[in-house]
Amino acid sequence: MKQAEDHKTMDLLEAEKRGRGRPRRGDALSDAQRAQRYRENKKARPVAIKRDAVTENRPASPSSGLPSYGMLECRIILLNADNMLLADKLQDALDKIAALEKALMQASALNVTRHGKSAVKKSARSR
Repeated sequence: MKQAEDHKTMDLLEAEKRGRGRPRRGDALSDAQRAQRYRENKKARPVAIKRDAVTENRPASPSSGLPSYGMLECRIILLNADNMLLADKLQDALDKIAALEKALMQASALNVTRHGKSAVKKSARSR
């Protein structure tokens, strides 16, 4: 170890200074590999229909005041997709409710066999 005032002697155990910036990783992807992976992931994603999309470029007549046929058709497609998603969520919720009701019935039946009376009746009496 050298003294703090000694600027001429080199330190044998001096750590090597690292370069500026973030250190490189050994398994980093090249730009082409990252672009290829992005394109593959983009193809795998489901296609989303934009709410403002128009299926036809024909505008509605200005005198009618109604949206074009293409806009209405696009709106119907979007509403049907939303309806299907909500129907799936509703069915999942109904299945979960049925499972919880079944578990509750089993728990209350088990409680009746252990104590000879229902826990629901006991809580109703305490009110």
